[in-house]
Amino acid sequence: MKKITLSVPDDLYEEIEKHKDELNYSDIFRKAFLEEMKKLEEKPEMIKEMEEFLEARFPDREAIRNAEIERFRKRWGKDPDYISDTDVSPGGTSPYVNVEKRIEVKAGRTLVATLRILNRSDVWVQDDELTEFKAENWKEISGGHLADLVEYLKSVGFTVGEKQFSLMADYERWITHHNKEEARRLASDSDFNYFGLFAKDEKDVIFIATRRSKKSWPIPHN
Repeated sequence: MKKITLSVPDDLYEEIEKHKDELNYSDIFRKAFLEEMKKLEEKPEMIKEMEEFLEARFPDREAIRNAEIERFRKRWGKDPDYISDTDVSPGGTSPYVNVEKRIEVKAGRTLVATLRILNRSDVWVQDDELTEFKAENWKEISGGHLADLVEYLKSVGFTVGEKQFSLMADYERWITHHNKEEARRLASDSDFNYFGLFAKDEKDVIFIATRRSKKSWPIPHN
C-alpha cells in the first residue's frame, strides 16, 4: 500500500487533530477521490479543457494567503494578533488576508511607541494623505524619541508622515480601536484636531502614535 502526503490549511489541520481517533482519514480520502474521479469521467472533453484553462487563470488564493502570513511573521514576529480573510482588491494586488500585530518599541526603559502594524499598506493609508513629519509637533510625546524612531524608519525605506483625521472611520479605526461612541465624541470635538503618525512601504503600514492640536479660531474684527 502506497502513502501520500497532503497539505491542508491550519484551521482544517486543527479539526483533523481533534478527531483523529474517531475518523478513518484514509477511507475518507479514498471515497472523496473516487467521487471526484467519477465526476471527471462524466464531463465532456471540451468542458474539462475549458475548466483547466480557467483554473490556470485563477490565482491559488490559499497559497497566496499563506505566503503573505508567513512573510508578515518573518518580518514582525511569528504570532500576529489578528488574521482575517479578504476578497481580491481592484487590480488583483490583495494577498487575500488582513494581518495585524502590535509591538512595543522602547529606548532603554522608556516606551517610545506601541506600533500597530498592518499588511496591505495601499488599502489603509494613501501616500497623498500623508504630510511632512515635523518633530516639533510631536516633541511632547514619548520624551521626544519619536523623531529618532522616524529617522530609523526612513533609513530602512519607509515613508513617514502625519495624517489629519477627518472621517468617523479614521477616529474609530486608529484612535478608539472600534469604539464607535468614543470615536463619535472625538470627531465632534470642536476644540481640537487629531492627527496620526504613520510609516508605510510597499507591503505594510505602521500606525505609530496620535496627537491632538488645539484649533485656532480667527480673531473677529470690529
